[in-house]
Amino acid sequence: MNLIEAVKEFETLANQPVRPYSTVDFGRGKKEGVYSVLVDAIDAYEIITSLRSKLGNELITFIGTTNFLSDDAPEDGMVEVVLGKGESQFDILRIAETDACNYDMMTEELIEKLQEYDRAFGIDITQAETDTVQFFLKNEPEDWKWFCKDLYDFCPDIVDQGCGNLEVLESEIKKRKAVFLWWD
Repeated sequence: MNLIEAVKEFETLANQPVRPYSTVDFGRGKKEGVYSVLVDAIDAYEIITSLRSKLGNELITFIGTTNFLSDDAPEDGMVEVVLGKGESQFDILRIAETDACNYDMMTEELIEKLQEYDRAFGIDITQAETDTVQFFLKNEPEDWKWFCKDLYDFCPDIVDQGCGNLEVLESEIKKRKAVFLWWD
C-alpha cells in the first residue's frame, strides 16, 4: 500500500478526513509531512492495528498526542492517531519528537535504549508523544528483576511518580505485556 492509498484507508477507518500534519510539544506545534486524525481514545488502538496490517514497510502508524496543553486542545478522551513515512518503528519517536529533556536524553538516545530492548526480546511501539512512549513486549525477559531495574534507571518516573516500587512495576508489566514510559 502506498501513502495515497494508506491515507484513504486511514480516512475510512477513522470515518473522517485526515489532517496534513501531526502535533508535537503537547499539541502546541505541528509536524508537516505526516497525517493525523483525532479519535476517541477507545478507538485508537483498533485503528492503528487495522491500518498496520495493511501498510508496507515504508509506512508507520501510531497513537500520537494524548496529553494536549494547547489552547485549541480537543475534548477530553480524544487522542491523535498518526500516519507517516518511516523505515522502522523507531521513526515513531522521531515523528513525535519524543525526548526526556528533564533527564538530559534526546530522541536519539531514547531510540538507542529502545533498540537494546528490541534486540533483547522484541518490542512493538504503539504510542509516542512529547515525553511518553508505550510499547508491547513480543517476548518476556528472562530476568524480570534486571529488566524492571533497567527500566527504572532509564525512566525513574514510572516508579517514582507511578507504581511506587519495582515489584509492582514487574507485576503490572507481566500482566499487561506492555511498558508505559514517561519523563516529567
